Amino acid sequence: MTSDAESSIAEIVANDLCVGCGLCEALTGGRVKMVMTPAGSLRPSATDGFTRREEARLVAA
Repeated sequence: MTSDAESSIAEIVANDLCVGCGLCEALTGGRVKMVMTPAGSLRPSATDGFTRREEARLVAA
């Protein structure tokens, strides 16, 4: 669950709330890839590559 402050994937990633589960890649059929950060965490490669519906579903998760 996210607070009102985290209403987009970009905000979730920026606030270190992303757990790197891979749902972004799965929900977009691989269009948005998960990539390894220098710190060794998986994060979505493009935080602005989602449709409105995809982003709403991801934020709700």
